[in-house]
Amino acid sequence: MAGNRLTIAYIRDGTLNVTIPELTHLDRQQLYDLVGKRLFENANRRVRNIRVKKDLVSKSVYDVMHSGGLFSARGKDKDQLLNEIRRANNFLLQQDSTVKGAKQYTADVNQRTPNLTAGEKKIMWDIYRNIEVNHPIYMAELKRKTGAYGDSHRLVRYVETVVKQNRALFPSGLAGDLVSSTKKEIRATAGERARAIEEIKAYLRREVSQYEKQIARSQKKSLSVAYTDAVEFLRNGTVDIELV
Repeated sequence: MAGNRLTIAYIRDGTLNVTIPELTHLDRQQLYDLVGKRLFENANRRVRNIRVKKDLVSKSVYDVMHSGGLFSARGKDKDQLLNEIRRANNFLLQQDSTVKGAKQYTADVNQRTPNLTAGEKKIMWDIYRNIEVNHPIYMAELKRKTGAYGDSHRLVRYVETVVKQNRALFPSGLAGDLVSSTKKEIRATAGERARAIEEIKAYLRREVSQYEKQIARSQKKSLSVAYTDAVEFLRNGTVDIELV
């Protein structure tokens, strides 16, 4: 009974009811029994519920799967478990971490990218997130909207154009969801499509890297300092990056 009361105290409505520093007095086993176990179950259930619906796009689920995958305490010491609890709770607080929220987010994506197939929209999102994760200096500049490099909407349009241009290279399209003459033909190009997507990512990373050098020079900073400042700005900025 005492354990149940403690669980209710630490977690309310499926998310943390306390701050991470307030959890530091617990030992590792208590962290898992009283907080992690329930939090991870809630978060992993949401991730699976969204991923099983292949037509849904969720920024939050993408971030989860590219920052450690499903939530787990396995192999983690106390500090690592605290970080995992923080990661899970951050996910649970996002609007698109539920099926309902992911449906709304997907509807927004579909409305803004009417010229792409469902599969191409997922590829566009994957490419965009690849830029966002690897190039904080560039993304911070877009967030500031200084005008020199446009804004995130313009970047989305550009990625959409690149994806659409590559559609013609494959009988079933870049995502493999266009009508093709034979299923054999679709299967034969699957590996080629995957390589093409990675080549697009590499091409855009090279292009954006050049922009970041220009931005750092304009700020009279080294790349390392500009990187650190950009990460801090993106983390603590007053408005969210407009992804789509």
